[in-house]
Amino acid sequence: LVEYSLNNTTWQTSNVFTGLAGGRYTVYARVLGNPTCADNFPYVNVPTLSCQTILNICSTQNIQLNATGYPGSAPIIGYSWSGPNGFTSSLEDPTILTTSPFYPAAGSHVYTVTVTDNAGCTGTAQTTVNITAQPTASLAASVTQFCVGGTSLLTATVGGGAGCSIVWQTSTNGGSSWTTFQTGGTTYQLPTNLTAGTYQYRILYTNCSNNDCPQAVSNVIIITVNPDADISIAANITNFCEGASSTITATTIGGIGCNIVWETRVGT
Repeated sequence: LVEYSLNNTTWQTSNVFTGLAGGRYTVYARVLGNPTCADNFPYVNVPTLSCQTILNICSTQNIQLNATGYPGSAPIIGYSWSGPNGFTSSLEDPTILTTSPFYPAAGSHVYTVTVTDNAGCTGTAQTTVNITAQPTASLAASVTQFCVGGTSLLTATVGGGAGCSIVWQTSTNGGSSWTTFQTGGTTYQLPTNLTAGTYQYRILYTNCSNNDCPQAVSNVIIITVNPDADISIAANITNFCEGASSTITATTIGGIGCNIVWETRVGT
């Protein structure tokens, strides 16, 4: 009966060794009951494999897997990757495009790669890919125009990202520059002391803990604050004889959706 051992430690009757870490081993063989019938085979190498342990990406980024194999006692002849959604690849450094059916949803996913050498020995490693959903942001207003003294409620809707914060900004020069006026919160009530004019508002969904995802910039809400309604009239002539006429012209400013109603009375 022949027994085998790695590094002259534990002996077994099988000449197949499994679950070995990459590295160099010495294989020993002996015949039970015959101590002179023994031999060893030094420098038996098991292939080793290295790859990134953790990969953090945004859901808009492709997954780039990388492996580096180091041969054992024989040349490396192939790589084998496997992962979620039925993904497999025989490439050393495969890429999974965001448009691929093998691209997984946001979350944590494990990919396993095995390297095989020409002697049939293998080495295995794993990469954990953490995918964060792309941040999104949108802004809505209860009303977009009102008269001086009025107000509107702005509501922010955000999604994706990780550990992101909402930053509120306004512009009074058509978006050439923006000023931050509030951090946090999903609503903002416009003050009632805004003067007549045009104001722009937006939010940033930013400062995310996963720096691989860019900040999200919302749509721009344009708020128009109108002056209070006012009207004046003028006549081209105010005194004329019977049979003549005068044109009266009305001039309006401010207000929202106002109608002109003409009235008359006799006398002063």
